[in-house]
Amino acid sequence: MLMLREGQQVDHSQIWALASIWISLFVIGAVAIAVPPVCTLNTICQDVIHMQLISHSSMPASKSLTVANGILAIGLGSSIGYPTTVAAARALQGLWRKNLVALKGSCPGCGEEVFAFVRADESMRPRQKTECHVCERPLVFHAKVEHSMSHPGNQWVHGRIYLVSRIKDLSPKGSL
Repeated sequence: MLMLREGQQVDHSQIWALASIWISLFVIGAVAIAVPPVCTLNTICQDVIHMQLISHSSMPASKSLTVANGILAIGLGSSIGYPTTVAAARALQGLWRKNLVALKGSCPGCGEEVFAFVRADESMRPRQKTECHVCERPLVFHAKVEHSMSHPGNQWVHGRIYLVSRIKDLSPKGSL
């Protein structure tokens, strides 16, 4: 469980939105791995049964091409599906272990609600750069992750959102 104080809040809806995207990618990768072999085996079995029971002949060249295309589909499905599935599984593990925290808070420049994903496993003082979607000013989420002594396994996340100064913000209007 993550708790937050000092101007930021943990946003569980953003975590679930990110998790749903990674789950979708995991399913797409798994389908890319599983469907081509099943379709190819089905085609091969149908062809073999057809040749053995009906025609008692050898496989024609067009059927060999169909088998070669099936093997190519298996190779492409595996080369696309395996990395996608592995990456999605790793991302989901990070979300379930609470190594990634979705934070929300108010932009110091305009007061609009802003969001950032902060990795809580790399260090005890994660920082995340982002930009306000309204005033387009650069922001930095400074967070501190502390482990709870009273509830083992729980973490406290607290910190602030800082506005990053730019040269054009400090110069008089019209000089740049």
